[in-house]
Amino acid sequence: MDRTERGANQPESAGGLGRLPDQRVMKVKHVEPPHEKMMAYLDGELPEKARLQFERLLEKHPEWRVEMADMAALIGATKQLKLKPPAAKVWDRYWEEIDNKLGRRMGLALALAGALILIGFGFYKVIMYADNDFVKLGIGLLGTGMLMLFTVILRARLLELRRDRYRRIRK
Repeated sequence: MDRTERGANQPESAGGLGRLPDQRVMKVKHVEPPHEKMMAYLDGELPEKARLQFERLLEKHPEWRVEMADMAALIGATKQLKLKPPAAKVWDRYWEEIDNKLGRRMGLALALAGALILIGFGFYKVIMYADNDFVKLGIGLLGTGMLMLFTVILRARLLELRRDRYRRIRK
């Protein structure tokens, strides 16, 4: 595009950005403060070398001091908070639920393990003492199919438990 197409009044632009070639754009680089280091500094968790390094960094960025003051005020306010311990009734109910869930799950797991052992042993005995190969094949296929069904159902149930949004809602 030359001067006649753009218009006679408009100056030639540098790189098509609409500014003259002698104009310079100054970019201001904003540096985000390192919040984790700030918290570690305020909590006194930084080793000596890291603490001195952070203090030098603070000298380069005095605007971070306002945010540091806000964080220090927040730390002071949270240290003054006194939380009321829950009532004994709440703790009793909590431990009762834990005991119930743990007892039910352990009982079910033990019963399931015992049943699987007995079923597996039963299939083994029947297959070993069957006198016909056709019967052995049938029992083997039946056992394999039952095992496959059990694993598919167990897998589906475990996947459902992870995604169930209403699991913790009491009915």
